[in-house]
Amino acid sequence: ALVYEILADESQSILLWSNLLRLRYRDSWREPRLASPGEPLRASFYVPRFMSRRLRRGSRIRLVIRAPGSIYFQKNLQLI
Repeated sequence: ALVYEILADESQSILLWSNLLRLRYRDSWREPRLASPGEPLRASFYVPRFMSRRLRRGSRIRLVIRAPGSIYFQKNLQLI
C-alpha cells in the first residue's frame, strides 16, 4: 500500500507513506489464513508516528493497493 499527496495542479505526486503486508499473514505471523474471493476483509498496516505533513490547499490523497512486482518478494500465483 502506498499513500501519495497529489498537488492541486497535478504537476507532482509526493510519496507520504508505504508499507508491505502479506494478506495471508494479516492476523498472525505464525498462522496463515487464506482470504476468500469476493469477501471483504480488514488489513491493518503499521504507520510510523514520526511522519507528519501539512497538505497544501487543493491537494488530494491517493491510496494505491498493489502487488509488488519485484524479484525481492515471493510472487503470489493464486494457486490453491
